[in-house]
Parts: sequence; structure tokens; C-alpha cells
Amino acid sequence: MYDGDAPSIVLKGASPMTVEANSAFEDPGATAYDVQDGDISASIVVSGSVDTSTLGTYTLYYDVSDSTGNAAPTVTRTVYVKDTQPPVLTLLGEPVMRVPYGEPFVDPGARAIDAYYGDVSSLIVVTGAVDTSQAGEYTLRYNVTDPSGNAAPEVTRTVTVAAPPVDPGPVNPGPVNPGPANPGMGEPPDSSGTADTFRVKIKINGEVEWVDASHETSGSQRVTRIFPTAAQLSEAFAEVPDGIRIEAEHIGDSVKMDLPAAPLLKALEVRPDAWLEWSVNGNALRMPLRVLQVVSQEETVAFMIAAADGSVRDAWNEWIARAEAEPLLAQPVVYSVRTGSGGSIDWDPAYAILTVALPEPADPDRATAVRIDDNGRVRFAPSVFSNGGSPQVTIRSPYAGAFSVIRSDRAFADLDGHWARKDILLMANKRIVEGRAKDRFVPDDQISRAEFAAMLVRALGLDEEPGGATPFRDVMPGAWYAGAVRAAYRMQLIHGFDDGTFRPSEPITREQMAVMIDRAMAHAGFAPESDGTAQAFEDEADIAPWARDAVRRLIGGLHHPRRDRNAVRSPGLRNPRAKRRPAQADAAGAAVDQSVTERGLVRFTHVESA
Repeated sequence: MYDGDAPSIVLKGASPMTVEANSAFEDPGATAYDVQDGDISASIVVSGSVDTSTLGTYTLYYDVSDSTGNAAPTVTRTVYVKDTQPPVLTLLGEPVMRVPYGEPFVDPGARAIDAYYGDVSSLIVVTGAVDTSQAGEYTLRYNVTDPSGNAAPEVTRTVTVAAPPVDPGPVNPGPVNPGPANPGMGEPPDSSGTADTFRVKIKINGEVEWVDASHETSGSQRVTRIFPTAAQLSEAFAEVPDGIRIEAEHIGDSVKMDLPAAPLLKALEVRPDAWLEWSVNGNALRMPLRVLQVVSQEETVAFMIAAADGSVRDAWNEWIARAEAEPLLAQPVVYSVRTGSGGSIDWDPAYAILTVALPEPADPDRATAVRIDDNGRVRFAPSVFSNGGSPQVTIRSPYAGAFSVIRSDRAFADLDGHWARKDILLMANKRIVEGRAKDRFVPDDQISRAEFAAMLVRALGLDEEPGGATPFRDVMPGAWYAGAVRAAYRMQLIHGFDDGTFRPSEPITREQMAVMIDRAMAHAGFAPESDGTAQAFEDEADIAPWARDAVRRLIGGLHHPRRDRNAVRSPGLRNPRAKRRPAQADAAGAAVDQSVTERGLVRFTHVESA
């Protein structure tokens, strides 16, 4: 009998079909029928597979032949693996909070867990603000959208700033302070202290000075408040016009220093680059005096370095625990500068230098300084670890606030044997980069312009700007990268294209990467300069004119080969017009290169010995 008819295949179930990420996939299968052989469904061969742990489009192929070898036309099924579930967004801390008038407010933040992407807390956008210099009720709104576009229901926190207490007038001050509990406190023979004040010893430019002091309570904290005089400041600036260093030791863990603004502003007139350094028990703040130009001659300026109180400490510990990190400080250190009326003074965009004393030496590959931003999110803070003598970390930050040091040991399963493994893990431990999934980094995926801009913003220790219009018509306000793009644009790290677009999803080129890094280093105060010995490229003539100067500065002035990789294995910024676009691994490598770390852009791999 002649059998020249091919069998036919009919799919069971839908095609295309959609499967939820990380769910179990069962192929509905197919049926096959042949005129001579009848039902031959059992002979169907299915090729292809569906990996529900990775988003994407998959194709299954169904083939069958009858007993005489006639093959049916191949039938295919398209399967979309998608993430359609929104993250679960929950507040950390209480939904209703009350804070004292004039005291710093630290948002405990929120946590967002996504079924596919894992912890997406870094994508939370917080709108609203709390002004503790104005009594009233404030609402903070928390929203998060995962990278697949699924938005969680909004959650809110109500914060009430208590009205300032009314001065009831003079009361019996009680007995004179009975004497110091710390060696830095005491009464000199010619004490001018009153019944409610006492005298303490501090150092101004290395010289011991006696100043008035008092105690006050802030929340659960006891704060020592000191009052150096205008005469003491003027005398110090007369001797050292460049700046003034004031040190307090053993007078308390939390110290507030009230300085009259007049001598500080006078010193600024004499030396526009004058600075002030304020140190409490080894924790220090050094800032340019020009940030005080917002205050008047008649005002006072309150500088505070304090061990964080219980609520801030508890919020930090909760975040550290869920981030699988280990705290290296018993409690964060809070730095603040305020006017006498309680208004906050920030030094953004200038960078202040903060010093935090460490209880023991830290591994700079796993440790990092961090800060809670105005949106309650924990941010990397550019820093240098010094492990000789008295261990400390020196932080460069444009913001005041609460700072701490944590230790992490991140790992990604797909980095084994990869040339950039060390750099990527370093960046991950610093909270600058995240994987595409909890245990996968996907190092060879191309990196987009938006991803690299966000990486530079984090590496510079800058806050994202979640609210307001975006500077480019193709950057939607709700996009995960919108806040980073706003910040990068404000700091002139990015300019976009002439047509008003940023093209956030386009893979970044080496030329674009070079220009953005060049601008970032200039923003941080370490603009690279070519030494005239730039490495020549075979395709050097192809480098676009708008990128040529940046490439020459980075390559000739700063960028040098590293012992653990070469140009073939890690293109970095070499061959800027090469056909292969930079991958995630290249971006990580560029950000921790000597040209960046040694000159202060990120500087987190450097260890000093005192």
C-alpha cells in the first residue's frame, strides 16, 4: 500500500501563551493524526524549552513522522515568560510618627520585595518632606514599580512635628552643676559659668580653650551644647586664616556647637576658600565656609555630631539585617548644620569631608560607608578606609545626615571564572550595582545609557531626584531611572541629544561612557588632565570630535593597564568606537579603575596606613 500523505499536528492549549515568572510550566502538548497509522500523538518529538526563572520569549517545536517516514510540517508554540505581579511594599517603623520641633528627622524608610526581582527597595520613590522647623502634620508617600512595570499599591506615613515649647519664664535653676562626669568637663578657677551652665575644655587650632556649656535632651539623647565665643573664633582665624579646627573629647557622645556667624563670614571675606573642621571623639566634619553664605551676620550656626538615638539606630539595624549585611558601628553617627532658628544648612553641591572612627580595621573590599537619604533609602558614600593606628573611614559627601559603616559579602552564581568578578563584587558590596536577579548579575549583557547614568549618580554618593518633570521628553516621570537622570542632568553629567531625548534604553557606547566619567570626575573636584602620553588606537581617527578630549584626558592622564586584566579581556575605555558595546562588566571595571578610585570619584578601594 502506498502512503504518501504526511501526518498533521494540532496543538493543545493556546499559542501564544503567557506564563508567570518562577512558576511551574507544563506543556499542554499536541495531537498528531495520520491517515494510515491513525493517532500517532505518542510519537511527537518536542524540542526547545521554557525557563520560567528568566523573562523572555520561548519557542517549542513539535515534529512527528509516520511509520513510512512522512514528516508532518513543524508546528510551534510561542511561550511568553512574564512578570505580572507587583512588589509587596511595606513601611519600616511606625506609620504614624511624632518628632520634636527643630530636631533632625530620619525616615525609617520602606521595604519592597518582588516575587521575581527580589528586594527592589532601591527603586522606592518617596514624595513629600518633613520640615522640623515648622510645626504641623506631614505625609510621606511611598511608591515602587518593578523593572517589568508592575506598580505596588501606595503606602503612606504621617509625621507630626510638635509645636515648640512655650518659655514659661524664669524658674528656680536648682543647684549649680555638681561637677564633671567626663574628663573634658570642669570649672577653671576664673569660671564664668552660671547656675544652669558649666565650663568645658576644647581645643581650637590645637590650643586648649575653656567655653561655656549646658546639657539638653533631644528625644532619648542627652546632648552637650557648647558655646565658643566670637573673640575666640576671631583670634583663631587671625593666626590661621585658611581655616579653623575645633576638637571636643570626652564631653559626651552627642555634642552641639553654637558658633556666632559673624567671625565665620568675616574669615570667608578674607579667604574665599576658608574651611571649618569640627571633631567629637574622633568623628569629624570638615566643610568649606562658603556654604554659610545663606546665613546673616547676626545669626548663630549650630554644628552637631551625635551618636544616633534609638529610633534611628533601630531603623538602620532593620535595614542592615534584611540587606544581609553586618554593621561595623554600634550606632550611626549623625552630622548636621543648622541656623539658630532650626533651619537646615546643606552643602550640596560642595563635598564636605566626614570622618568616622572605627572600632577595628575594616576590609575595604567588603566594607562601605552608607547614608540614609531624604527618601529613607540607604546610599553609598564615597570613602577611604585607613587601617593604620586608629582605624577610621573618611567620607566625601555633599549631604548632612546619618552615616554608618557596613560589611557585605555579595555573590552571583554567574560570575565564576569571569574576568570582572572582583570588580563587580566590589561594586555590589558598595551598593553601587545590583544584579538582574538576586543571584544573577548577567555581566555580559549590554548596559544602557540609563543604567550607566544611575551607576555614576550612586558612585558619586548623590541622591536621586524622584519628583518633578524630567529634562528629556523620552524619560517618563515614573521610570525607575527617572530620579537618577534628573540628578545626573542637574549635576551636568549628561546633556542628552539635540532632539531633546536621552534615549535611556539605548546601549551606551565607549565614547559616551568616557565623556560621562570625565564629567563625573570634574564634578567631584578631580578633573583629569592628559599628560600627553595617551595610548594610540588603530581607530583613533574614528573617535567622534565631541568625545576626543574626554578620551584623551582619561587615557593619557589617568587610565593605566591593570595587572589583573588586559585590553582584550576588559575593553574598559580602550577602542572607544569598537563594534561591541560596553557590557555591565565593562562599566563596573571602568568605575573602579585606578583613574577613578585613586583620584577621588569613588575612592573606595584605596587603603591608607597612618
